[in-house]
Amino acid sequence: MSLEKIRTQMRRWGNSELSGDAMRRHADRRVASGQSGGAVFGMRSGLPGPSTWEMTTRAWVDRSADRTRVETSGNHADRLMISDGRLWWSFTPQSGSISNETEPEIHGGSGGEFDWMLEPSSLLPSFDFTPTGMTEVADRRVVTAVAVPRPPDPRHGHGAHFANGADDVLLAVDIERGVVLRAEARIATEPFALFEMIDLAFDDDLPDDLFHFVSPDGSAVHSPRSAFAQPEPMSVEEAARRASFTVLVPTRLPRGWTLDASYFGPSERPLRKETVGIRVLEVRHESPRMQFQEASEPSQDMLEWEVVGRGGHLISVVANGARGGGFEAKVQIGGTHVRASGTLEREVFLEIVASLAPAPTELPPMLDQ
Repeated sequence: MSLEKIRTQMRRWGNSELSGDAMRRHADRRVASGQSGGAVFGMRSGLPGPSTWEMTTRAWVDRSADRTRVETSGNHADRLMISDGRLWWSFTPQSGSISNETEPEIHGGSGGEFDWMLEPSSLLPSFDFTPTGMTEVADRRVVTAVAVPRPPDPRHGHGAHFANGADDVLLAVDIERGVVLRAEARIATEPFALFEMIDLAFDDDLPDDLFHFVSPDGSAVHSPRSAFAQPEPMSVEEAARRASFTVLVPTRLPRGWTLDASYFGPSERPLRKETVGIRVLEVRHESPRMQFQEASEPSQDMLEWEVVGRGGHLISVVANGARGGGFEAKVQIGGTHVRASGTLEREVFLEIVASLAPAPTELPPMLDQ
């Protein structure tokens, strides 16, 4: 039986707060297995807006011609993605129409978020399975099973990233075709993520027009590089002249540490305010010791911050969970909102953040020869 041509409609649901718990658990498991935990932060409850979200996805997959069309709508905004071989096109109301037509080396595509459902063999290295019975999903006979995650193994990736941090996953697998029709990831017995196919058809005729991109609002198609912020490397002084807000730099650094800057210009679509990035460099380290992102407006987050006083400023700080330790901080000084990250000891990190002051706009004068 062929899986070359598939048409499906899928419901996706998630609990934002429990998903945050799952992310932290997954990071802890990776650290326990000797891998980097990544930058995973605690998420707060009681934030404005719903704690759960739901989205509907319609997809047409033609594997015989390596083509996919995915239409998504719901709480996380509308999106259209089309791929045809190495070429891809996307549209969102916020970003407009984007494609790699003129830059095919820029990878993208669509359908990856549910590839594991169509090829569930990718789950085998990551879970232990226990069959539990039989039932029906989307009017199709399925076998049900409980999948329990194995300890993270750096030799292979995870087959279903939505289940990272789960205690178990309840699966329903199509008996005839072997595809996953339903997957519910849980902590204890509480679900935090769900993928469910509510309509499914195989071997339908998929017209070529399905895979021809037409901008839904008639907007011109942009390249990925032109559509998204590209850093312009420059001196700190030049960035301070270029930005419409006051650029801040740390004034209390160990001897020999240096700064460089990048300017990110504003954009109307996608709507983006200008920002300035400052890196703190040390010769002995390949990666920056600290990084600052600065803008005229605060960045949004769902993190559990501790507020401390340093140098006359109120600084919000949180450990970022990166391997080897590290911290994230945010502070407002005047009209400038700063987000900082670094791998220094906490007190040293906070001292440098507290030392932020307006950057000079002119290079220092040359010494007389």
